[in-house]
Amino acid sequence: NAISDGIIENGRQEIIEANENYSIVKITSGHKNKSDYQELDNSKYLETSEKFNLNSKKLLSINPTPSLTGLSDEEKVQELLNFTYNYIDYQFTLDASLNEIIDTQKGDCTEYAQLFVSLARLNKIPAREVSGLVYNYDSEKPGFYGHAWAEVFLNGRWKEVDPGWNEFDVDATHITLSETYFDSFSRFDERIELVEFR
Repeated sequence: NAISDGIIENGRQEIIEANENYSIVKITSGHKNKSDYQELDNSKYLETSEKFNLNSKKLLSINPTPSLTGLSDEEKVQELLNFTYNYIDYQFTLDASLNEIIDTQKGDCTEYAQLFVSLARLNKIPAREVSGLVYNYDSEKPGFYGHAWAEVFLNGRWKEVDPGWNEFDVDATHITLSETYFDSFSRFDERIELVEFR
């Protein structure tokens, strides 16, 4: 399958051309592409679950409610991004529960995303975790690696944000992949090449 089978088209990513040999994808910073995807019913992204446990007493105890009073949803998201980014110290972690994240204040991109999504939902902002690839800027081994971030539903559309990088406007280094494609990440042997940058 071509990589386009796993690329999610959204407000930042648009598949320009795809065939069995290659795909050309236009990726922008923020939401600038014409194509955008919406869902009429976002109620499931406000629900509690085992992973995003909105009933956790520990989550309720760290919820920065006073700093969110009187803010617009966009401003709340920016405050929650900043809170999450400063709350967690980066450390590679395997499958931490929400309470473990709150207790240890440590985690990697998945823990940043999990805490942020939980706080956003707790504050009535539909949110979900997404994953894909991100460019690492490593001087010795530059390239793309697996990464998790989040989407929030603002102003009638989904917007990507990155709590691990404290980005309200996700940059063009993020490539969102479908869940099934990302699960089989080991088969990702396609070469990513920058064709044009503006």
